Amino acid sequence: MRDFRWKDLLFPGFFLVSLALVFFLVPSLWEMFTDPERIVRLVRSWGLYGALGFLGLQVLQVVIFVLPGEVVQVAAGFLFGKWEGFLLSVVGIGLGSCFNFFLARLSGRGFVSSLVGEGELGRFDRFLSSSRGEGALFLLFLIPGIPKDVLCYVAGVGNIPFSLFFLLSMTARLPGIVGSVWLGHALFEQEWLVAGIIGAAAFVLFLLGVLFRDRLHSFLDRVRKRRR
Repeated sequence: MRDFRWKDLLFPGFFLVSLALVFFLVPSLWEMFTDPERIVRLVRSWGLYGALGFLGLQVLQVVIFVLPGEVVQVAAGFLFGKWEGFLLSVVGIGLGSCFNFFLARLSGRGFVSSLVGEGELGRFDRFLSSSRGEGALFLLFLIPGIPKDVLCYVAGVGNIPFSLFFLLSMTARLPGIVGSVWLGHALFEQEWLVAGIIGAAAFVLFLLGVLFRDRLHSFLDRVRKRRR
C-alpha cells in the first residue's frame, strides 16, 4: 500500500508544487503569455541565451496547458524568423508534449482526472480506445479550438504507444505552428497583407473548431460505436 501511495502522490505533488512556485515567482505569467510583445522583450533581454530561453518558455506553456500557445509561436516568428522560429517551436512543443505524456503515465488516471474532469477524460478515452483511435487522435490535434496540450496528458493514461502518439500529434500540429510562426514573421517584416490573411484564416479556423467541436465529438463517437 505504501508503494502505491508514493507512486500515486509523488509525481502529481511535485508537479503541482512546481506550478505553484512558478506562479508565485512570476505573478504576471498570464499577462506575459497573452502578450507577444512581452515575450519578445523578455527573450531579447537574454541576449545570446535567447533561443534557449525561448525553448524553456515554449515547454512551460505546453506543460501549463491553460496558457495560450499561439502567442508564443507568433513571438517565435517575430524573434527568429520563419524557419528558425518554426524549428524552435516544434522542438519546444515536442519536449513539452513528452513531459505531459510521461507525467500522466507515471502519475496515473486520478491525476489526469483532477486536471480535466472525469467526464471529459472518459469521453476522450472512448475515442482513443476505438479501432480508429489513431485517426481520432490525429483529428483532435489537427483541428483548431481543441485544447491540444491537455490531450497529451489524456493520451498518457491511454493505451496508445508513446512513439505513435508523438508521431501523430506532432504531425497534426505542424500546420498550426507554421501559421502562427509565419504570422509573427510577417508582423516583424511589416508585411501587413500577409499578416492579415494569415490572421484572418487562423481566426476563422479557430472559430469553426470551437463551434463544431461538439459535433466532431459526436461524429467520432458514432464512428466508434459502428466499429464495435
